[in-house]
Amino acid sequence: MSLLTIEGRFKDGKVDLKELPDGIAEARVLVTFLPQSAAAPSNDTSGHIKYGMFKGPKVTNEDDFAIAEWRGGKEDEGG
Repeated sequence: MSLLTIEGRFKDGKVDLKELPDGIAEARVLVTFLPQSAAAPSNDTSGHIKYGMFKGPKVTNEDDFAIAEWRGGKEDEGG
């Protein structure tokens, strides 16, 4: 079985999972406690990347994305 991560909350000695895993009736688990200062997860479950969601010290602009734009490669030339 591969690793599976499900968000949850620990309160009053119990772990409350945000969703139940499919096909798992019983399993060993490891629980990692995140610091309180960690940013609260977004309620957005669309899976889309949004501006600012991976904010760091550098502010990006359109020129940064033009540099990283995929332009294909030799394997894509149909030969």
